[in-house]
Amino acid sequence: YGRIGRCFLRALHESPCRDRLQVVAINEPAALESIVYLTRFDSTHGRFPGAVEVQGQNLLIDGEAISVSHETTPDTVDWQGLGIDLVVECSGRYSDRAGLSRFLAAGVPRLLLSHPANSAADVDATIVYGINHEALAGSEKLVSNASCTTNAVVPVLDLLAREIGIEHVLLTTL
Repeated sequence: YGRIGRCFLRALHESPCRDRLQVVAINEPAALESIVYLTRFDSTHGRFPGAVEVQGQNLLIDGEAISVSHETTPDTVDWQGLGIDLVVECSGRYSDRAGLSRFLAAGVPRLLLSHPANSAADVDATIVYGINHEALAGSEKLVSNASCTTNAVVPVLDLLAREIGIEHVLLTTL
């Protein structure tokens, strides 16, 4: 779940897409009480704009139950039993094809990484929305959303390249 997972949940909650996408499960080794607290109070984005509660081992967001498990490997989560269509992997722990394939072997039909893969060969596609998202065929099982730096800079570089051209670029991130 972590920082990126919480931002994903919040962005989805605040988006019209929430009518089409539903978070049904979170796998996070941390205690449920910590998950609830960190979901309610974000040091950057402030308080969560909805009700965040606990019901048994579920996280409730505005009354909608999200199953919470505390496994440390993808192989031990019952993805099929949860009826998962897509898993968003936000730990950054799995970046090579061998590690990512563990999700598929455990029953995950499609996996979206919130981080870059080790290499292009480790995923079926690396997508930067607004740049190459239309290249998705729909058959990809392992997709990376590239890095946060890539998502921040590539749209700007694409515009500059189209409008005035670019000969060289040197980029440093801290």
